Amino acid sequence: MMSLRICLLATCLLVAAHASKDASNDRLKPTKWLTATELENVPSLNDITWERLENQPLEQGAKVIEKIYHVGQIKHDLTPSFVPSPSNVPVWIIKSNGQKVECKLNNYVETAKAQPGFGEDEVTIVLTGLPKTSPAQQKAMRRLIQAYVQKYNLQQLQKNAQEQQQQLKSSDYDYTSSEEAADQWKSAKAASGDLIIIDLGSTLTNFKRYAMLDVLNTGAMIGQTLIDLTNKGVPQEIIHLIGQGISAHVAGAAGNKYTAQTGHKLRRITGLDPAKVLSKRPQILGGLSRGDADFVDAIHTSTFAMGT
Repeated sequence: MMSLRICLLATCLLVAAHASKDASNDRLKPTKWLTATELENVPSLNDITWERLENQPLEQGAKVIEKIYHVGQIKHDLTPSFVPSPSNVPVWIIKSNGQKVECKLNNYVETAKAQPGFGEDEVTIVLTGLPKTSPAQQKAMRRLIQAYVQKYNLQQLQKNAQEQQQQLKSSDYDYTSSEEAADQWKSAKAASGDLIIIDLGSTLTNFKRYAMLDVLNTGAMIGQTLIDLTNKGVPQEIIHLIGQGISAHVAGAAGNKYTAQTGHKLRRITGLDPAKVLSKRPQILGGLSRGDADFVDAIHTSTFAMGT
């Protein structure tokens, strides 16, 4: 009798599990959350262009990408397959005067180390995540460079202020309150460092490439260059990696690669408007996470995860 009860119980459990699986699969059908008309109107990756997205309201563009993402996850037809060649990824090393030294991802480590004083102070590496196809994107990058040049030029500005104050002190001159404040400012702690722009966004020439970007392997490629940097004497404690949009997740993968190979973590990784990763491998977690560096932060200016 006991064995019969066990058999009946096992049968019931199997039936329940099968029914639950069927119900789960049924819930995953696109028709359960999108109408037939909406499914027909979901554009293909080839139909979406950067110009089209830029000319749409942000919320409208986000809804289109959201539909593509969910349909792709259900059908599993969005696979990460694009990894740019290192020789095709532009890199700029920004000098303290704002001048750029151009190179590529496959040789920027050697070029950077050839610059006088490189790696003696903070090294900030920025990964772009969108092509510079719009004036707004170009303006944002210019402002970022200007901000870092101003920050890293503080030491020279303080030196100039100190020389000016010495000249004033040597003459018969009455100080104003603003000049006294400047005299205090010149003794403030100066920040200096190096800025590197890895223009990954320039390789995402169309939306399909963007959607099919292999975040994990691209991040591993970037991470290897960080390993090369530290092997050439740049401590990981002074490296700050910043990723914009989809490149925020590339930065996370780069941090993972660095830790896996060296046993150490980068000091800091920052995500600027991290975008939704459209193509993923099943059963594999990816994207920027808190364990990718000693300190991980993200700055969001929009709730739509568009990477803008």
